[in-house]
Amino acid sequence: MNAEEFLQQSWNRTYEEKWKTGVLTVRDFPAENGLPAMTIVHNTLRDQWEATKKEELQDRERGLEKCPLDAMEDPIMDYIKYGSLYFRINANPTLKNHLFIKVLEHKERPAAEDYLSAMEFVDETDYAIYLNLRGSGAGIPDHLHYQGQKRKHFPLLRDFKFTRIDGTRDFELSRLEGLTYAILLRYQGEKGKRKVAEALGRIDGQIGNYNLLFDDNHIFIFPRPKETASHLPKVLIDSGANRWSLAGQEMGLLFTAKYKPILENVTHEMLANILKSVTLNDKGRQIELEEITRRALQ
Repeated sequence: MNAEEFLQQSWNRTYEEKWKTGVLTVRDFPAENGLPAMTIVHNTLRDQWEATKKEELQDRERGLEKCPLDAMEDPIMDYIKYGSLYFRINANPTLKNHLFIKVLEHKERPAAEDYLSAMEFVDETDYAIYLNLRGSGAGIPDHLHYQGQKRKHFPLLRDFKFTRIDGTRDFELSRLEGLTYAILLRYQGEKGKRKVAEALGRIDGQIGNYNLLFDDNHIFIFPRPKETASHLPKVLIDSGANRWSLAGQEMGLLFTAKYKPILENVTHEMLANILKSVTLNDKGRQIELEEITRRALQ
């Protein structure tokens, strides 16, 4: 049984019935008026999870805080090891077959073998993986984790345009421009894959806060000038979105609404403005980061 079959069976066995108790709402915004296609989803199961989080915060105030990794464990969820990473169905999914992926030990930054494991997984399955690093505005501080969704859910992966900067027969360095900026690495074959994984390890710590999105033979690096979006429209603040933290999922133009009123009230333009607020628009800094990446690939 391969990893994708294992994870599908794990979903069917442990989560399919619970999934039926939630209500999933999806709003698709088509590409128009100069804006790319975007998708925003809300699941009522998320509301249950938010209530659980409040209970955990109360426990923390009473001195009952657990180890962050222990708090994420669910004994009924089965893990499968893939390279240096461990994959399981996310206990708090936003979409069907949503994955949670972890490394064995607490660490802030991935090693080259972690990148390589993520790259090999997406190359061999129908998943895209996004990585939440320290300072990305998502996850547990000082702890690395990945998540995964079926790649069909990410509008960015269906239609993107890029400008080539450099490359060889094994890899290519490009720039994604438009509403959001990203450094794009494409690789061919095992040699190119390993070269890119090693380069990611070398640039880590040199480019500040960022998110990563792994697609089939592609890696998007989203540099972040700040941790979270700010100056949200009043209609969203009134709906409870006093803090909208964007992770790799949203950088792929797949947004998750924490509360249903957000999904109901948000517009295509609002999502675009939220995304712009965490996108690196400094041309000089973009060129500097591209040069850092170029050197790491040599």
